[in-house]
Order: sequence, then C-alpha cells, then structure tokens
Amino acid sequence: MSNHVISLLRRKKLGVGFTAKSLILLMADMASDDGSGIWASKARMARELETTDRTVQRTIDALIEAGFLVEVGRKKHRNGFTFEYAIRIKMVEKCDDSTPQPPIERHPSIQDVDAETQDMTPDTVSPPTECHPTPDTPSPHGVTQCHPNPIGTQIEPPPQPPGGGRKRESRFGVSDEVKRLLEERL
Repeated sequence: MSNHVISLLRRKKLGVGFTAKSLILLMADMASDDGSGIWASKARMARELETTDRTVQRTIDALIEAGFLVEVGRKKHRNGFTFEYAIRIKMVEKCDDSTPQPPIERHPSIQDVDAETQDMTPDTVSPPTECHPTPDTPSPHGVTQCHPNPIGTQIEPPPQPPGGGRKRESRFGVSDEVKRLLEERL
C-alpha cells in the first residue's frame, strides 16, 4: 500500500472519469511507493469496486491508453496468470491539481513588519461605552455594571435523585421503601 501514490492521485485531476479514478486509486492501494507491483486479478478488483470484470478490463485499457498505467509483466498462478501493472507517477504529477492552491500573497496583519494595520471595527458612528472603550452600539437594556456575571467558580449543590434525595433507613439498615414493599407482600 502506498499512501504517497494514493495522496498524489487524490490531489490531481486525471480527466479519466469516476470509474477510472476509482480503479487507479484501488491499484495505488496495492502498489509500492514507486507505483509498481500491482498484480491483483481483474476479478478481485471488480469485486472490490462492485462492478463487472469487463468494466475493469475496459478501464485498465483506457488508463494504459491515457498513459497513467503500464503493463510490466505477468505473474503465474494456479488458474493461469495475472498481469502486473505500474502507475506512471511522472504522468500523474503533470496533471492539474484538483483543488486550487492557497494564495501566495497574504493580507497585511498586525504581525507583519512594515504592514499597515486596519482599524479594529470600521464603525465610526457608535460611541464608545464606559465598559468597552471600542466603538460599539449601546445595549437597549441599559447595562448597570461591566460584567454582571459573577467572577470565580460557582459551587452548585449536587443533583438530587428523583424523590427528593435521601431515603430514610430504619435502625436495621433497611429503607422505609423496602420495608413497605415487604409488608405489602405479606
């Protein structure tokens, strides 16, 4: 299995269609890091891709014709032989990327030396408030203090189980509820 080849194939637009891209990704999963050593049978590839043997045969022929795949030999087995294939990495690398590259130029930011920084907010109409000296629209509810939420860790009482929490126990360690159930049965 070659993660390098699979990753490369995923990043490139091969222009061969869904079936061929799926097949070459499956073949890359069976390949060495240089793209060689693919010798799974067409029947096995068809089973894994949930398609027919003939579709796999036609697709392999199309990939060979497009120059992405090359037949490098045959491997004998009890039912005859299996072709050995290799993915032509150089051809794949020449293809366009399937996702656009990130921009090379960055927007100026505070961290850039010699860059002009922008204002924090472009709003120049709203007056600064007492709590927050940056321009902001005042609250319609009228804030009485800057941070109305209590500061620090608030210790809350533990959650109570249904029925109010504690169960009373008799002097023998049996709860009143168990005692009541026993009395009902007798």
